[in-house]
Amino acid sequence: MKRVILILIALIGLSFSTYAQVYKYKTTSTDIERNDAIVSSKNVTSYFTVDLNNNKITYEGLNSKGEKITATYSVKKSYKHGVSTIFSIGEKGVKEIWISNYSAGIDFYDRNTRVACYEVQRIK
Repeated sequence: MKRVILILIALIGLSFSTYAQVYKYKTTSTDIERNDAIVSSKNVTSYFTVDLNNNKITYEGLNSKGEKITATYSVKKSYKHGVSTIFSIGEKGVKEIWISNYSAGIDFYDRNTRVACYEVQRIK
Protein backbone atom coordinates (compact mmCIF):
# COMPACT_ATOMS: atom_id res chain seq x y z
CA MET A 1 0.00 0.00 0.00
CA LYS A 2 2.81 2.41 0.87
CA ARG A 3 4.45 1.63 -2.45
CA VAL A 4 1.27 2.48 -4.40
CA ILE A 5 0.88 5.75 -2.49
CA LEU A 6 4.50 6.72 -3.19
CA ILE A 7 4.07 5.96 -6.88
CA LEU A 8 0.88 8.05 -7.01
CA ILE A 9 2.61 10.94 -5.24
CA ALA A 10 5.52 10.72 -7.70
CA LEU A 11 3.15 10.71 -10.69
CA ILE A 12 1.17 13.65 -9.35
CA GLY A 13 4.41 15.57 -8.78
CA LEU A 14 5.63 14.76 -12.30
CA SER A 15 2.29 15.78 -13.79
CA PHE A 16 2.33 19.07 -11.87
CA SER A 17 5.90 19.91 -12.85
CA THR A 18 5.14 19.10 -16.50
CA TYR A 19 2.12 21.39 -16.47
CA ALA A 20 4.08 24.18 -14.77
CA GLN A 21 6.60 24.28 -17.65
CA VAL A 22 4.21 25.87 -20.19
CA TYR A 23 3.71 29.64 -20.09
CA LYS A 24 1.54 31.85 -22.28
CA TYR A 25 1.98 35.58 -22.77
CA LYS A 26 -0.28 38.11 -24.47
CA THR A 27 0.81 41.46 -25.90
CA THR A 28 -1.40 44.19 -27.34
CA SER A 29 0.96 46.57 -29.14
CA THR A 30 3.47 45.71 -31.89
CA ASP A 31 6.30 47.63 -33.56
CA ILE A 32 8.11 46.41 -36.66
CA GLU A 33 11.67 47.75 -36.59
CA ARG A 34 14.44 47.78 -39.20
CA ASN A 35 17.97 48.88 -38.31
CA ASP A 36 16.70 50.05 -34.88
CA ALA A 37 14.08 52.37 -36.43
CA ILE A 38 10.32 51.81 -36.08
CA VAL A 39 8.75 51.40 -39.53
CA SER A 40 5.27 50.38 -38.35
CA SER A 41 3.28 50.43 -35.09
CA LYS A 42 0.03 48.53 -34.69
CA ASN A 43 -2.39 47.72 -31.89
CA VAL A 44 -2.40 43.98 -32.52
CA THR A 45 -2.84 41.17 -30.01
CA SER A 46 -0.02 38.63 -30.17
CA TYR A 47 0.59 35.46 -28.17
CA PHE A 48 3.80 33.71 -27.16
CA THR A 49 3.41 30.16 -25.79
CA VAL A 50 6.64 28.95 -24.21
CA ASP A 51 6.69 25.15 -23.80
CA LEU A 52 9.83 24.37 -21.81
CA ASN A 53 8.89 20.67 -21.65
CA ASN A 54 9.38 20.31 -25.41
CA ASN A 55 11.72 23.29 -26.00
CA LYS A 56 9.22 24.99 -28.34
CA ILE A 57 7.78 28.48 -28.65
CA THR A 58 4.61 29.14 -30.60
CA TYR A 59 4.10 32.71 -31.78
CA GLU A 60 0.79 34.11 -33.04
CA GLY A 61 1.17 37.65 -34.31
CA LEU A 62 2.81 39.71 -37.04
CA ASN A 63 5.88 38.68 -39.03
CA SER A 64 8.59 41.06 -40.26
CA LYS A 65 6.37 42.05 -43.23
CA GLY A 66 3.38 42.90 -41.02
CA GLU A 67 1.42 39.78 -41.98
CA LYS A 68 -0.45 37.65 -39.41
CA ILE A 69 1.28 34.32 -38.75
CA THR A 70 1.25 31.38 -36.39
CA ALA A 71 4.56 29.54 -36.18
CA THR A 72 6.25 27.13 -33.80
CA TYR A 73 10.00 27.36 -33.26
CA SER A 74 12.45 24.95 -31.61
CA VAL A 75 14.55 26.47 -28.81
CA LYS A 76 18.26 25.70 -29.12
CA LYS A 77 19.23 27.31 -25.80
CA SER A 78 18.04 30.02 -23.45
CA TYR A 79 19.74 32.51 -21.16
CA LYS A 80 19.00 35.58 -19.04
CA HIS A 81 20.05 39.03 -20.22
CA GLY A 82 19.09 41.66 -17.67
CA VAL A 83 15.34 41.31 -17.10
CA SER A 84 14.81 39.38 -20.35
CA THR A 85 14.94 35.69 -21.12
CA ILE A 86 16.47 35.13 -24.55
CA PHE A 87 15.62 31.99 -26.52
CA SER A 88 18.06 31.15 -29.35
CA ILE A 89 16.11 29.78 -32.32
CA GLY A 90 18.16 29.71 -35.53
CA GLU A 91 15.43 28.41 -37.85
CA LYS A 92 12.70 29.70 -40.18
CA GLY A 93 14.53 33.01 -40.52
CA VAL A 94 14.35 33.71 -36.77
CA LYS A 95 17.52 34.43 -34.81
CA GLU A 96 16.00 34.67 -31.32
CA ILE A 97 12.86 35.36 -29.30
CA TRP A 98 12.93 37.33 -26.07
CA ILE A 99 10.42 37.83 -23.27
CA SER A 100 10.48 40.15 -20.26
CA ASN A 101 7.91 41.85 -18.04
CA TYR A 102 7.96 44.86 -20.37
CA SER A 103 8.35 43.53 -23.89
CA ALA A 104 8.56 40.41 -26.00
CA GLY A 105 9.65 39.96 -29.56
CA ILE A 106 11.39 38.20 -32.38
CA ASP A 107 14.70 39.07 -34.03
CA PHE A 108 14.79 38.00 -37.67
CA TYR A 109 17.91 37.37 -39.75
CA ASP A 110 16.71 39.43 -42.70
CA ARG A 111 17.55 43.15 -42.92
CA ASN A 112 18.15 43.62 -39.18
CA THR A 113 14.40 43.30 -38.64
CA ARG A 114 12.70 42.88 -35.30
CA VAL A 115 9.08 42.55 -34.21
CA ALA A 116 8.79 44.10 -30.75
CA CYS A 117 5.62 43.55 -28.75
CA TYR A 118 4.60 45.59 -25.71
CA GLU A 119 2.07 45.54 -22.86
CA VAL A 120 3.05 41.99 -21.90
CA GLN A 121 0.66 40.00 -19.71
CA ARG A 122 1.28 36.47 -18.54
CA ILE A 123 -2.03 34.67 -19.01
CA LYS A 124 -1.04 31.10 -18.13
